Amino acid sequence: MTLSLQGYTIAWAQSAWYQEDPAAGFWLGSYADAGIANLRMMVAVSPVPEPQACLMLLGGLGVVAAVARRRRRLV
Repeated sequence: MTLSLQGYTIAWAQSAWYQEDPAAGFWLGSYADAGIANLRMMVAVSPVPEPQACLMLLGGLGVVAAVARRRRRLV
């Protein structure tokens, strides 16, 4: 199983001097923004078991079958 997060951050700022009225003087205006965009979470799961798991299952079934066969002979 694999878990991954993908995305990117956005940050920017803007500042400027403004003069609406020559008698009022200048003032500074600014704006800033930050965030996360296109955040995706992906989970990848293998639909097919690994070969080792299949071999262990077959080995376990073989042991169970051998024990059952031996018990039948003894009875």
